[in-house]
Amino acid sequence: MFKDGFLRRHSNSLKPYLKEENKKERLSWCVSMLEQHTLQTQPKFKEMKNIIHQDEKWFNGTRKDVTYYMTQDEEDPHRTVRNKNYIEKVMFFCAVANPQYDDEGNCTFDGKLGIWPFIREVPELMCFFASISFYGLLWKLTCLSFGVGTSKKKKW
Repeated sequence: MFKDGFLRRHSNSLKPYLKEENKKERLSWCVSMLEQHTLQTQPKFKEMKNIIHQDEKWFNGTRKDVTYYMTQDEEDPHRTVRNKNYIEKVMFFCAVANPQYDDEGNCTFDGKLGIWPFIREVPELMCFFASISFYGLLWKLTCLSFGVGTSKKKKW
């Protein structure tokens, strides 16, 4: 069907929806990055050699369905999660800059500052349901923290 010209492939990526205020902020930031002394002749942007770029990225711990290719003597993997609709995530923060070189062209700084996971250790919660009926209308969930062990939880 593709060869006959009946169908064609098209990839479409989502674009961010920007309000007028967001567009103005982006435009003002771009204008602020222009060199002031070049505005009259031929405007040029600042070199940005001493700028640190940072970003954060979420990663899922796993996927619901994964295909494995295994030999005949391998056992099937056993994967479990508490809820398949709630797959744990972790966030990483990364910072990079422009590499720096000395006068001889030797790299003195490679531009890599680091990447760090965003996690924290908190005491586990031991939860129980206390169903208090007040004319059949009121139900109460009570969670008590007993500090039973520790686990690594994500900081959202």
